[in-house]
Amino acid sequence: MTGRVSPALGAMSNSQEMQNMGSRGSDYPYEGSEDGAETQRSINRSFRQLPSRSAQRSLHNASTRRRGSISRRSMRPTQDVEVINIEDYIDGEDDMASPKELAQPMSAKRRYKRSMRNMKAQKRISRWKAFKLRVAMYWQSTTSSVSEWSQDIELWKGHLKEVEGRFGNGVLSFFLFLKWLLFLNLIIFLLEFGLISLPAVIIKNSATQVNTSSCDITALEAQSVSNGVANKVLDFVTGQGWINTTLMFYAGYPAAELLSEDDVKYDLPLAYLLVGGAYFFGSLLLMVRNLAKSFQQSYIEGGGTTSSFCNKVFAAWDYCISDENTAKIKSQSIVQIVKAELAEEERLVKVQNRTTGDKCRLYTLRFFTNLLVTSLLGGAVYAIIKIVNVSTNSSHQNAAAEINEFLVTVLNFSPSLTITFLNFILPLLFNALSNVEDWSPRFEVNINLFRTVLLRLASIAVLMITLYVDVETRCDEDQKKCCQQNWENQIASQMYMLIWIDFFLHIAVSLVGTTVWRLLYKYTSFFKRFGLPEFDIPKQVLQLVYGECLIWIGTFFSPLLPAMGVVKLFLVFYIEKVALMFNNKPSDKVYQGTRSNYLFTVLLLISFLMCLIAVGWGITRVRPSCQGPFSNSDCNPDKRIFDVLSTEIDSWPQAIQEIIRYIGTAAFIFPVLMVICLILYYFRSMSKSHLHMIEMLKDQLVLEGRDKRFLMEKLMEGDKPAGDLDDDTSSGETQHTSLRPSSNAQF
Repeated sequence: MTGRVSPALGAMSNSQEMQNMGSRGSDYPYEGSEDGAETQRSINRSFRQLPSRSAQRSLHNASTRRRGSISRRSMRPTQDVEVINIEDYIDGEDDMASPKELAQPMSAKRRYKRSMRNMKAQKRISRWKAFKLRVAMYWQSTTSSVSEWSQDIELWKGHLKEVEGRFGNGVLSFFLFLKWLLFLNLIIFLLEFGLISLPAVIIKNSATQVNTSSCDITALEAQSVSNGVANKVLDFVTGQGWINTTLMFYAGYPAAELLSEDDVKYDLPLAYLLVGGAYFFGSLLLMVRNLAKSFQQSYIEGGGTTSSFCNKVFAAWDYCISDENTAKIKSQSIVQIVKAELAEEERLVKVQNRTTGDKCRLYTLRFFTNLLVTSLLGGAVYAIIKIVNVSTNSSHQNAAAEINEFLVTVLNFSPSLTITFLNFILPLLFNALSNVEDWSPRFEVNINLFRTVLLRLASIAVLMITLYVDVETRCDEDQKKCCQQNWENQIASQMYMLIWIDFFLHIAVSLVGTTVWRLLYKYTSFFKRFGLPEFDIPKQVLQLVYGECLIWIGTFFSPLLPAMGVVKLFLVFYIEKVALMFNNKPSDKVYQGTRSNYLFTVLLLISFLMCLIAVGWGITRVRPSCQGPFSNSDCNPDKRIFDVLSTEIDSWPQAIQEIIRYIGTAAFIFPVLMVICLILYYFRSMSKSHLHMIEMLKDQLVLEGRDKRFLMEKLMEGDKPAGDLDDDTSSGETQHTSLRPSSNAQF
């Protein structure tokens, strides 16, 4: 029997060797003498005292009743278990061991010799297999070269290394997340521009004019005529006026098939709807892919502090570094990582030493803190609802118009300003409250992210719900007025304005605010008491997630909005990096960055689902206005944006229509859900078994180390009497079996 030695047999290699030393015949030098018998008894006693043997006896006694016949088979003589690890011996021709060198029975040596002979035998392969091997080798070489080339031209590579060296992996994860979002928005922009905006520009719109007799566009045209440069700049920032009629917004696109002079048809409404679904689906795929990759890295790197210390101390240095500045940055990065590990160990010891009174006081404080946070969130939601109702009230609009035209603009964007104000003030309060709750650094980041994402998502959700309710209210009051209102542009302008405000906040807070603080800290004694500001990871990450939510919602109603997101994120990277390097100090709480990217992607996925629901509701439940690609020029109350796809499907063959209709029925959906549940259950079971095996292998490695340490102590204490050895062994076992604090203690 050939194969790989099992971990259990590998762990017993030292103990088997000692046992064989005691059972050898004439090879043993003290055979037949009293000293030899005493030495053999000492060896057997030491063998029984090995930590791995003690652990195996405990495990065997605890599981005897469960294993039944399996346990009886495992107690057979050792000659039944003759396993040779061929891969350990056959690593190359120079390292091959001859059968004579194996400490195995003759039958095992014969099997080993036959295996060696079979492996050395020349085998002819077919031309097809040789061709596949050559193609595979060429493909592997090509992908490796492309990967190396892409790493050489990686965007912001030097900046990211500098940030990692000075501030650690926690801050680096923010910039990596920002970089990933930039490329995501770039992909969405290329998709929207190539399939929506570009065809609308290059293909002439002939004989496709929409009947707009019932669509009163005089107000929109009047808004596009602005006098003066100041008004045009204000319209550009607020999304009103002349920019409303451009390709930046929904109303700037025609409402029927585009026809060129060569009679090339391009169904723009259908393309508009399909591209809208495509960028949502593509974003979901990229997020799931990044989520799986981040989860693998976080699980492998966060598997335990013991192996983590060894990896960081003995295997973290890159010996390819030849530049002095790069070496300095790398050493600083290693120091930050080790500090994070040591801080976590110290916190775990502190948590373990808490008394019952300390726990009661801490849990009471956390209860009232969470109650206060819930009240603040409820108050924020109520304030947004009231502001949106005031801004959409026609009587308030008319009263503001009589006073000042600028007041009308402020009233229109009062919801955006309110949301921005709440998103700026409340996270500061959440951060102050989390500091008194005494969480771990990683869990403190998580709880702040959770509270802030609730605030930001709730604010956007309340804004969208209120706008949709206002549209439905107008439709119930007057059908013609419902048709004339351009609610798609209203949503796009709100998202457009919020993105501008978010960008200005980055400049005001991250760059100007921290620079002023640094100057005050440098030249005044009062601010030196507080020190330089630290980089707030939760707040910065939630700003990115919030900005991406605005882009996801606004892109369907403003196809070129992702370009604005790309430019904004590109500038934000340098703004945050300059502010970080010159105005911030490393955090006193060193954050572990192994699971940060995974957590950020999870938050982004939750936000994505909310954005998908918000846009999906407008597509399927709200009647379109008389402008844009889905023009409802006849004011049909039953028309929806999604009807474009239904009309296209009705023109397909009958068989395909029946298949699509069947896919939407419960007879198809229910079995598919059952199959998906079974697949998820299977993978969950496999994951649990793999996790269990990983834990067993980790325990086996720990026992291997204890065995070696035990044997070294025996060798060092060989001159002591047996009684002293037994005492030392018992104390050594007590020391080895001491439990360290659990790394899962977050509280």
